[in-house]
Amino acid sequence: MKKRKKKINLIPLDRAREPPRQDPPPLTAEGLEHSLYQCSACGAEFHMASRGAELFCTACGARWRMTGLGRLEGVGDTPSYFPHIPDWYEWERRQVEEAIAWGAYEADFRVRVQALPNAASFVELGEGRLHHGPEGFTLTFTDRGGERALRFPARSTFSLHPEYDHRGQGECVTLSTPDSTYFLCPLEEGFRAAKLQFATQALWRRAQEKAADGAPV
Repeated sequence: MKKRKKKINLIPLDRAREPPRQDPPPLTAEGLEHSLYQCSACGAEFHMASRGAELFCTACGARWRMTGLGRLEGVGDTPSYFPHIPDWYEWERRQVEEAIAWGAYEADFRVRVQALPNAASFVELGEGRLHHGPEGFTLTFTDRGGERALRFPARSTFSLHPEYDHRGQGECVTLSTPDSTYFLCPLEEGFRAAKLQFATQALWRRAQEKAADGAPV
């Protein structure tokens, strides 16, 4: 029995040498402002926005366009400080870590509180207050007619779960107890889940270092 020869598809040499297309697909950069919340040109926080393939700062007007290779290039006179997106992300992390080291970090927000005590449904708990500082998180809200205050110490809260579009309600973070998970959505400006995540991780590391040195946490 004769063996059937396999057909080999050859790519023309001129096509093989073509560089990959770099035209950005539509909506490439949309949503990046959730994680890239600080302008790398002017340093302003919470003024970043996106449209189509562009990310821009509404405070200073700096603009970046995402290429088909996932890099951010400055538009016009805007410098390309961080073409590689993870570098921008890590720069923001360092800004938060420096603020904590200088004792300049504190966050306090009005939040909408939703509890998820089981896998079946959310329980609306109305408005609450979320405070974050060197000692960790404090969440206060009203439950069954009485005020509750839940504390999440920095030494035991090594991170938190961010969501950038929680059930169509925008950004939120979650904090959990043995009995429930609390979904916290902002009711005022200045809330960025990514920044809270950076701060949570940095404060946890700081608490671990203090504990290792025998200092009170």
